[in-house]
Amino acid sequence: MNQYISKIVLDSIYFIRRENVWDILSMINPAQWLDRHSLESAQLHNLQKVLSFAFNHIPYYRKIMEESHLHPEDIRSLKDFSGFPILTKETVRANWSILHCGDQNVRSSLRQTSGSTGDPLKILKDRNTTAWMDAAMYRSYAWHGLAPAARQLRIWGSEIGAVGKVRQHLRDILLNRVRFSAFDLEKGKFIKFIGKMKRFEPCFVYGYAQSIYEFANFILRERVDLGHLNFKVVIVTGEMIFEWQKRVISQAFKCPVVNEYGCTEAGIIAIECPLGNMHVLSDVLLVETFQGNGRKDLGNDELLITELNNYFSPLIRYKVGDRARIVQEPCPCGRAFPVRKSLKGRSDDFIVFPSGRKVDPYVVEYIIKNIPARLGAVDQFMIVQTSESALGIKLISNSSNPEKIKEMIKQMWVRSYGSELSVDIQFVIALPKDPSGKISCFKSLKSENSFAGARIA
Repeated sequence: MNQYISKIVLDSIYFIRRENVWDILSMINPAQWLDRHSLESAQLHNLQKVLSFAFNHIPYYRKIMEESHLHPEDIRSLKDFSGFPILTKETVRANWSILHCGDQNVRSSLRQTSGSTGDPLKILKDRNTTAWMDAAMYRSYAWHGLAPAARQLRIWGSEIGAVGKVRQHLRDILLNRVRFSAFDLEKGKFIKFIGKMKRFEPCFVYGYAQSIYEFANFILRERVDLGHLNFKVVIVTGEMIFEWQKRVISQAFKCPVVNEYGCTEAGIIAIECPLGNMHVLSDVLLVETFQGNGRKDLGNDELLITELNNYFSPLIRYKVGDRARIVQEPCPCGRAFPVRKSLKGRSDDFIVFPSGRKVDPYVVEYIIKNIPARLGAVDQFMIVQTSESALGIKLISNSSNPEKIKEMIKQMWVRSYGSELSVDIQFVIALPKDPSGKISCFKSLKSENSFAGARIA
């Protein structure tokens, strides 16, 4: 669809849904250039308003504030807020009916996480909140030259039923995008994808990180030249992505690759600027970190988010389930937003040794990076802890000497971690996907969580 026509369609959708996206976008555009002090002052002001509303209109928050002997007026600084109770996914499920205001005149929509853990989480969002989420998205994408309604190639999950497929196809048409199903990534479908992509001429690519990486590998193997499409950017989300994988994607699509981090519950949390720093959108979300369960040896803190513009069902100190570092450092792009460092995935996903020792699964990436190039490249990997004493590593590789790679990985593992945990290495053609279409780089005994939940659309 022509971008001008698509923008008119988008305007109509927002008008019908009563989402004031463009006014919000005009208001928040200048905020990205505020200095740190001004940003934090605005955060505190908006936080106090949300807390006051929650105390007066949302039964759950009134209950926990009274139980904790807290009152909104007690929060006079961001430091004071650190004593506010943490909201977990389990708490949301148990208190769902009292976590939003009871105003029946407020129009709202149900959002549901992908359910890769087997237990999807449902969240109610009113139109004002979803408008803020979309405005924040458009502002972030504008950093990379993308206008609202820009033509999009979307590599994502896909509906299964006939009615769902029709609804999804109509939504894609209205939003000016063409979708490639993350469930159908194999050579025959890739060839069709490329033909369809060339006819559609998208401005950018958006989707699951590992699925886009698979597609990029095919493009390079088959020597498909996409230079004439002039992609502005590839935005990867929903899964962990490594720098060496981003380089492959950039080479295939001949454009920059930008990492986006977000969740279904709150939209975009952080996104890379053109200079490669992953900025937290701190004018719309308050993002904190804390040491979970006293585990000070794990390298990264757990993330909490608070929505600063949700007056219907605000998530306040909500535990996302991922770990990262948030730092305040100047960025040459001029934005004073904090920078998210070294996202490590789910806070409860660790390789667990029989002795109780816990190790971040991404140590395997560092082991793989030390494999000599002459033995061939490892394209993707998945770690599965199959029992308390056994670890399975699945590899996709073009190596002509897989046994040598197996031997080297085992040697490096034993050298670093001993033989307490046995390691079984398998070379596979494809990695299994979660029900949502994502690839989880690590699956633990405790759960089958996937990293960095993404918006469902």
